[in-house]
Parts: sequence; C-alpha cells; structure tokens
Amino acid sequence: MNAEPVSESTRRTDGDALARLTAIDHRLHQISTRLAAVGELLSQLDEIRANLETLTESLQSAGTIMTRPPCPPSDRGDGGATNAGPRLNLPLAGSDG
Repeated sequence: MNAEPVSESTRRTDGDALARLTAIDHRLHQISTRLAAVGELLSQLDEIRANLETLTESLQSAGTIMTRPPCPPSDRGDGGATNAGPRLNLPLAGSDG
C-alpha cells in the first residue's frame, strides 16, 4: 500500500482523527465479539469431544465396540494430511456382527 506523504494541506484535522479512532474502536469491538463467539464454540466442541470419549470408553468397556489402531496420516494430494484417529468397528444393520 503506497501512501503519499502527508503535506500541510492534506493533514487530517483532529475531528478526522477522532472519527478514525472511533471507527477503529468499533471494529475492535466487532472483532472481540466474534472472538468471544468462537471461544464459546470451541468450549462446546471440547465438551462434545469429552462426551464422545466417555461414551466410547463406556462402550469399549462393555464390549459393545472395539477400536482399531489409528491409521497413519494419508496425503490427500493437496499437501494436507488427514488422520481420522481411532475407528469404531460397529456392526452393520441386519448383520450378525
């Protein structure tokens, strides 16, 4: 971004500076509000993860499900890797196991 040097004739007035600071403050408030919402979503995801871990452990100890070891990360071809973690062996509907 190329900004021309401020000359005497184009220097902002105090009112312009105050308006700019007010706009910056408003934008920072918007960002803060969004970050708080993201933080709340992250907390909810942590709670869901913990509940799923508890459920999985409970089902494993009851012998309802067994887990396979995690698969090694696979390259998707776009430079990113995936790792789904442990997979659940659930019987298919209508099958005997």
